[in-house]
Order: sequence, then C-alpha cells, then structure tokens
Amino acid sequence: MSAVETNATQTQPKTKEQLKAERRAQFEAQRAQQLNDKSTEKSKPMTKSERRALQEAQRAAKKEKTLSEANAVKPLSSKSMPTEKSDIKQDCKKEISDNSINDAKSNTPLVDAKSRSALENKQSKKLKIFPHIPSREENINICLRSPDVNRIHPLVIQVGLRMNKALITESTPRCVAMLTAFKSLIKDYETPPQKELSRDLKEVLDKCKEFLDKCRPLSISMCNAMKMLKMHLTKITPQVSDKQAKENLISAINEFIHQEIELALDAMSDYVLEKINSEDVILTFGSSHSVRHILKKALDSGKKFRVIVVDSRPKPHAEDMLQFLVKNNVQVTYVLINAAAYVMKEVTKVLLGAHSILANGYVMAKLGSSQIALVAQAYNVPVLVCCEGYKFSEKVLTDSFVYNEAEPDMFESRCFNEISNNKMDSLSIKMNSKLNILNLIYDVTPPDFVSMVVTEKGIIPCNSVPAVIRRNVTKFQ
Repeated sequence: MSAVETNATQTQPKTKEQLKAERRAQFEAQRAQQLNDKSTEKSKPMTKSERRALQEAQRAAKKEKTLSEANAVKPLSSKSMPTEKSDIKQDCKKEISDNSINDAKSNTPLVDAKSRSALENKQSKKLKIFPHIPSREENINICLRSPDVNRIHPLVIQVGLRMNKALITESTPRCVAMLTAFKSLIKDYETPPQKELSRDLKEVLDKCKEFLDKCRPLSISMCNAMKMLKMHLTKITPQVSDKQAKENLISAINEFIHQEIELALDAMSDYVLEKINSEDVILTFGSSHSVRHILKKALDSGKKFRVIVVDSRPKPHAEDMLQFLVKNNVQVTYVLINAAAYVMKEVTKVLLGAHSILANGYVMAKLGSSQIALVAQAYNVPVLVCCEGYKFSEKVLTDSFVYNEAEPDMFESRCFNEISNNKMDSLSIKMNSKLNILNLIYDVTPPDFVSMVVTEKGIIPCNSVPAVIRRNVTKFQ
C-alpha cells in the first residue's frame, strides 16, 4: 500500500454541515475584521446591523471553540467518580473540624429569659387568628409617648383615654365626644407663621384622628363626621380671616350635632312611636343610645309596655339599659342570649340599635344581633333596626371577618369571673402563647332578617339604603 492511500484512509471526509459551518465562520470572521478595520479608520459608532453581525461572529467562534474542546476532553473513568455516599460524608467531616464547632458555640450569644419570652410573644402574635382585625391599644402609654402628642389638644387626649378605658362605648356618644373635643381644639388653635389655616389644621386633625384610632378604632359614624369636618375645612380660602374660619368650623360642628344626631333621634322616635301599642312586649339587645331615647319618648307619651332586655357574655353591656328602665318604672325582664328562643314566644316587637347600615342592606351591630334577628324571624316577630342616616356606610360586607373590631380584655370582665367554676387566673390565660383570643364586637345581619330600618327620613326597607347613602355622599363629601 502506498503512502497516498494510507493518508486517504486516515483523513475522513467532512460532512456538508461541517463544511457549511466552516465557510460561515470564515465569512463572518472576515466580515467582522472588515468592520473593525472600517471602525478604526473612520472612528464612527457602529450601526445596529454591524453590531449584530459582530455578535453573530463572536457567537459562532465561541461555539466552534467549545465543540473542539469537548472533542479533545476524554471521558472520565468510573474509578475516579465518587459513587459511594460514604466517601462524600468523609470529605464533609474532614472540612468541618471540632475546633470550628467549638468556635461557633463560643461566638453564639446566650439568650436570656426576657428575650426568649419576647420572641415567643412575637411568634404567638404572628400566629394570631384574623390579625387584620384591629383592637384598642392596651398600653395607652405607648400612644402618649408619640412625638406628635404635643400638637394634640388635652381634651382630645382625655376623650381617647375614656374610649380606651371603655368609659365611652357606644358609637353615638363617642362621635359627640370627638366633635366636642374638636370644637375646643379649633377654638384654641393658632395658625403658625408662614402657614395656612386650612392645611395646618388638617394636619393637626389627622394627628388627632390617628391618636384616637390607636386608643380605639374609630367607628363608621366618627369617620363620617371627620369627612364632614374636612369638607368644610377645604372650603376655607386664604382670603378668609382665621377668626372667621374658626367660627365657621365650630358652627358646622354644632349644626352637625344638632341636625344629624339630636333631631334625627327625635324624628326616629316619632316614627317608632306610631308602631308601639299599649301592652306591647318589646325585646331589646344590649345597650343602644337610640333605643333608650325612643323608649323614653314612648314612656313620656303615656304608653304602657313591657321590655325584655337580652344580654350576652363576656361583658354585660345591657346593664345601662336595665338601669335606665328600672329608674323609669318599666316592667323589665333580664335574660341572657341563650334564653332568647324561650322568651321570643311572648315578644311582639324587636327593637335593635345599629353600629352602621351597609350599602348592601346588611346591618352591622353588636355581636349577637344577627342571632336575635334569626330567632325573631323564626317566630314571625317584626324586627325594627334604628339607625341615624350619618351612620350609613358605603362598605359592602357579608360576614363579620373582613371588617370588625376586637375586644382585648375578654377575661377581665366581672361576668367571666363569676361564671368560671375553677377560678382561672386571667393573667395566666392571657400570657399563654398557645391560646389565641378572638372576641369580636360586631356582627353582620342579613337584610332577610330585618323587617324595617328606622331613620330620620322615615321607615324604609333594607333595599332602599343606597338612596340614603347617595344623600350622605352629596352632603358630607
């Protein structure tokens, strides 16, 4: 065999794809070289097509280089591969020595009991059920340590403390107390130099609102009253003097209290008075300012009726209603909510107060009101819900968990301590990190369980609530 034949047998012919790739790489390399030469000669920036051609040439060269390196690398033998898990474990043990473990232990700070308890409290708070539901601040000193507390009026601080200590609980008295405090704030307010009254006073009111919200979350009626006040505040122009502006704001607050609260209660009482007959048995739940006013006016008109007051645990909220009726010589029966079905057979009307009426006709009231309305519907007893127009809300809710308020001190009430058989320590219960306390204040009653809603505009069904809300939007916003 000749030398030419041996060389032919050793060199294998290239495929079409390899030849094509080589020609393409040579062409792109030449093209890139030409572009580089032009760029050095003319020193002009490259166009998009030139940059694209250069990038393609670089990719092709890189790909050809990787292919050649892959063909040159020989496969590893099976002996050199670590196939057993024991070899890997031994390598890891060699890297981690005993000295490094001891150094890590010595550098780790010791956790004392206080920090450990704080950590456990944080973990328990993270696991709290429904954490989005607000509750009033138990430690009011945290609110008083705020740097903005210097701009808050003392009467506003007093109202916040009274709400925090549950001395003012119902929505109507809380709203009146807030507006009365704001009147004193506006009266004593002085505009700082180089500032406008409308802007600076709005900041002060926002800080007061934030403080009151920390003391206890604001009710819907209080939020609507704040909208009214801010609406009048935006109408103040720089040309109006500070004295005249403050007088306008104070008169707006007085007008709101007189028309939306006082006159509204009188109008509601007149409408309900037509529905109350002599020898009626009226059932009320909890304590409501509007219901007390209506019953007082019915007593003054000379009508004789009997009242069944229903209360619920853990806090006896209906004690105020009970004392009011006893002072006015009304025959009263006091029961807990678990006996509502037993006494409902002799009831002729159910009269309930409301925290708010929602846009979809649902009634937001004290926790347990929906149960009372459900039992009343089962016994075909009409349910009248009394609510002023300024308490109506644009919110749409169908349950009690999206928007609500939580009561923090569930185990400190007298009612809970009286019914506990084994004298449990309330402090030990509250400090138990494995116990999540959920004590809601309000529930939501569907409109199917409500016969009529009594407002200052008349007695309306639940599906007419949006008309009142539209009136509030045009009036308060």
